[in-house]
Amino acid sequence: PVFSGPDTGEGGIRRVVEAQRRYLPEFDIDMAETLEEADVVALHASEWVDTPKPTVLHCHGLYWSEYAWGRDLQSVNRHIIRSMRKADAVTAPSEWVAQSLRRGLWIDPVVIGHGVDIEDWTPQPTEGYVLWNKTRVDPICDPRPMNALASMAKDVQFISTFGVAAPNVLLTGKTSFETQKSLIARAGVYLATARETFGIGTI
Repeated sequence: PVFSGPDTGEGGIRRVVEAQRRYLPEFDIDMAETLEEADVVALHASEWVDTPKPTVLHCHGLYWSEYAWGRDLQSVNRHIIRSMRKADAVTAPSEWVAQSLRRGLWIDPVVIGHGVDIEDWTPQPTEGYVLWNKTRVDPICDPRPMNALASMAKDVQFISTFGVAAPNVLLTGKTSFETQKSLIARAGVYLATARETFGIGTI
């Protein structure tokens, strides 16, 4: 995908695509703007384009069946699996995701962990709050554990993108990555309750 315009909190795939565009030219890999110009086609998640050119599918994880995703996201899983089976190579962001693909699909993905540029993160004095900042609410990204902890620690300030507001819980809603960077830098605790695929937030 190509992301344009200001970041409105799209999340991890945007971070990965932006990093590829930023860093791959340092390794003499030019980013093609059209399919015709490309030597290799890089796809993310459930994307697919029919092409005779070599393809790399970057799998960011699947929607695990023990959660109630609904029919739409079960369909997304089917598209991701079809794309991985057609691709010449598949990457996974962690050994945990790679093992599930090896077991379930009999493919052997290359593990390429997500990363962050440490120069983009300036240490700031902590303000002591607990931060939960997923970019969406779904069966995995569920703010209820954050709210449960906040109800047991009423003297601790929590900041969260989603959930239920309370005297000690401030809700920000979905915000840009730059806004979240500032909140992360000043947090006392980064609360990770999601069953992550090696997400950029936890890094």
